[in-house]
Amino acid sequence: MAQQPTASNNHWQWLGLALFLLLCYFPLFLHLDTLSLRLWDESRRGVNAIEMAEGGSWLAPTFEGRPDMYGTKPPLLIWLQAGFMKLLGYGELAVRLPSALAGLATVLLLVWFSRRHLQQSLAGYSAGLILLTSQGYINYHGAISGDYDALLILWLTAYSLCFFLFIERQEWRYLYLASLFILLAGWTKGVAGLFFLPALGIYALWRGRLLWVLRQPRLYLCMAATIAGILAYYLLREQANPGYIAAVLDNELGGRYLRTQEGAARPFGFYFRIINQYQRFYPWQFFLPLGIAMGLWKKNLRPALGLILAISLFFLLLISLAKTKHEWYYLPVLPLLSLLVGLGLEQAIRPLLEKAEGWKRHAFLAVFAFALFGAPYARIIGKVYAFEHEGWNSEQAVYRDFMRRVEGYKAYTIMTPSYNGHVAFYKKVYNGKGYDIRQHLLHSPEPHVQIAPAGPPDFEPGTVVMLCEPEARQALEGRFELEVLEEWKGCWLVRVGERR
Repeated sequence: MAQQPTASNNHWQWLGLALFLLLCYFPLFLHLDTLSLRLWDESRRGVNAIEMAEGGSWLAPTFEGRPDMYGTKPPLLIWLQAGFMKLLGYGELAVRLPSALAGLATVLLLVWFSRRHLQQSLAGYSAGLILLTSQGYINYHGAISGDYDALLILWLTAYSLCFFLFIERQEWRYLYLASLFILLAGWTKGVAGLFFLPALGIYALWRGRLLWVLRQPRLYLCMAATIAGILAYYLLREQANPGYIAAVLDNELGGRYLRTQEGAARPFGFYFRIINQYQRFYPWQFFLPLGIAMGLWKKNLRPALGLILAISLFFLLLISLAKTKHEWYYLPVLPLLSLLVGLGLEQAIRPLLEKAEGWKRHAFLAVFAFALFGAPYARIIGKVYAFEHEGWNSEQAVYRDFMRRVEGYKAYTIMTPSYNGHVAFYKKVYNGKGYDIRQHLLHSPEPHVQIAPAGPPDFEPGTVVMLCEPEARQALEGRFELEVLEEWKGCWLVRVGERR
């Protein structure tokens, strides 16, 4: 017989929720605005948001005053970033806050779904902590980065769980919610927002309810409304920005999927190795067999297991067949895989919980949580506390820190070898404060990427120039005598002298 809730139990539940929210705060929001914006997506979205907040088009985001034809995704993320900029100012926090809030909403969605609909409260809290201690999710293109992905992951997870509830309960409100979340996913990342839909059809077929669904007129009304909402943006933007749809078709449909772009050619099993070998879901991948076994054993969990496996396997197969494989493309399956592990953990310890009562039960849960999550949580906190730029573009994203060190200089030109959205963003931030900062490129990128003064350096004597990359320094040293005004970690602020 189920225990009736008591005042004491309610107090413990509220205390547990408060502690859980505190644990969510540190991975998602600690030092969120400390690291400078990364070179590509973050900085480019930041420029889009600044120009939008300054009075630019809310329909066709711009980059340096021109419609952005390199970032062709719909602008839901940029709308949110621009809104936060109006509230918080132009900075890293406004760019990243929508992703962090989406991460928190995703975690709370897992808790709500597990507690309310699966009656597995511990599984939901465990799933949230599993997701927040996953190295892949708390990373660039994840919940602490100003990219599309965290917001997309929220909508994908939400419409999948709502469709599950619609199939299992046959309540139309869940189909309406699923349709809304599909629309938001489409407005976030275009066609990528639809990637879970075939798997939902597979799930409905497995549950023996696909034909029933297909006979419902309201399904087609929801589909029509959702498709119309997504297409409306594309058609309106095409009118305001001719050539936009052609760019979308080349970039999102025929381009990245059928051709290798941006040097992201990788073997078929790349994403399966990421989840296992590269520790992006470590150590939780080792608990996946437990979740599968418990889902098969417990009849009431089999539908949820079927949904998770259908989506995860289909999606991983879909992205594995693509020619362009970026590391972060696998991220949308992490919430559902976290839920699978959480369900397995709750079933594994439930016999022990049922034997414990009162304070012993709470003490057991505390010891269990510390033993399982203590080390992964500490690693994530260490990561976000001292997050640094890594890899090939690290020297291209240090300009902000050097600009802060030389704030006494109000006018100078930043010279970079080629495209640098990081510089474009911080140039706008500082110029909005009354500075006169310009950008010069040694090599001109394609026009849809960036248009700025480009070519060999040809500055008037007395011009102050900032350089942080060896190629730019060598090009300037080869042409002019230089007076070094400031120097820090390979960055120079120099005054140009006579020609050599």
